[in-house]
Amino acid sequence: MTKLIVVDLDESLIECDLLLEGLNKVIRSNPDKLPQLVRALLTGSKLELKTLAVKLCPIYATSLPFNSAVIDYLVASKANGSVLILLTASHEDWAHAIEDHLKIFDHVFGTSVEHGNLKSKAKVKLLEETFPGQEFTYIGDSISDVPVWDSAKEVIFAGKSSRTRRFVERRYSEVKIIESRRPGPADWFNQLRIRQWTKNLLVFLPMILALSFSQERIVSGLVAFLAFGFIASSSYILNDLLDIQADRQHPDKRSRPIASGSISIRSALVWMVVLAAVGLVLSFTAVGVPFLLLLMVYSVLNSTYSLVLKRLELIDVVVLSVLYLLRIVAGGVATATLVSHWLMVFAFFVFLSLGLLKRYGELILNQTQVTHTDIENSRGYQLKDTPLIGGLGIAFGVLSSGMLAIYIDQTIQSSGVILWLLVPLWSLWIMKPWLLAHRGLLASDPVEYAVRNPFSLSIMLFLAAVFYSANIFSI
Repeated sequence: MTKLIVVDLDESLIECDLLLEGLNKVIRSNPDKLPQLVRALLTGSKLELKTLAVKLCPIYATSLPFNSAVIDYLVASKANGSVLILLTASHEDWAHAIEDHLKIFDHVFGTSVEHGNLKSKAKVKLLEETFPGQEFTYIGDSISDVPVWDSAKEVIFAGKSSRTRRFVERRYSEVKIIESRRPGPADWFNQLRIRQWTKNLLVFLPMILALSFSQERIVSGLVAFLAFGFIASSSYILNDLLDIQADRQHPDKRSRPIASGSISIRSALVWMVVLAAVGLVLSFTAVGVPFLLLLMVYSVLNSTYSLVLKRLELIDVVVLSVLYLLRIVAGGVATATLVSHWLMVFAFFVFLSLGLLKRYGELILNQTQVTHTDIENSRGYQLKDTPLIGGLGIAFGVLSSGMLAIYIDQTIQSSGVILWLLVPLWSLWIMKPWLLAHRGLLASDPVEYAVRNPFSLSIMLFLAAVFYSANIFSI
């Protein structure tokens, strides 16, 4: 008798949940449809919910993260004469889109008006009616698959949950495991963008420039640093959830944990809420209400940036600059250190230059076709804007050097000769990444240049040495 192999779709054949992805896409692309989705969810009609979701967001099967181990098993089984059946609780239109891409299944069944919501016992009923008396192998991933496994001749587990795997191994005498890539520490490290926490060192800048150190200020600065880190990581999760489709089309971003399916949308949502809550509670209990209010403004503006503002050309770099400035202002509040207007203006010019540098670098990469970025599709910029963006960015970089020179000339009464060395050093630092970007050699994020490039680090050390020498020697 021909062997039947039945495979589930969500988080078995593919590394994600199509319904959650569909709802996520609707929230971003068709927010006016949210009341309909909520109504379908509250009435408990999964069929209505899935039907509405599939109408609003057709899937692009070519970009989905498939479980390669499951695919290999299915292809080998088909070569040996097995009949392959895709049986999923996802809508049948999505299931057929998967089959149109893979072209390996003999039968495809999904949630529909005819079959209802095909989950758990509904799958067993359909198999018994369609293939009466035939034994089958079932590949699944969740507790809801237990009724199907109970009816199957062979049990195959292909999910990520260690808890579900242990349950299945205890329940059945023989279980075949198709290993699915589970998120590890490296995945969460990348997802939370821990390396990007270096941006939050700006909270220490007011204290460092004021040369006013105390145990209380240092502790408050550390708490502020951590609070911004938690909020920023929460925002990165939100950003990646909103950009799943775009990231999967990107040559580099497709490997991000959420886009690749190594971290599920469900887990990402939980961590997004937890991290935001920890950041806000930490700031309130350890730093105070003024800092908390600034952190909330930062969080709201950052979320608005992810949802809307990052797709508006020029507005995006201004908002990014304001987000950086908020770190400095919040650092001054946390450490009880005055933030001068000189520092604010200087920093604003610097951040504008670096923000434009990032966009310029992406446009250059698109022009040279070294790689393809999503700047034209989702950022509002065009290739013909490249010279203008470059000119604006360089101008703001020059303005930052000019502002530094005016500050030294107008406010410094002593140590002026030494401090004037800051101007050429800073000019070198701001010019170098623009040269690299023009050559198509700049890393995707200027922060990477700032904290990893040997030239950048050397200049930073010289800047620090000059600044502190000026406070020791008076010339």
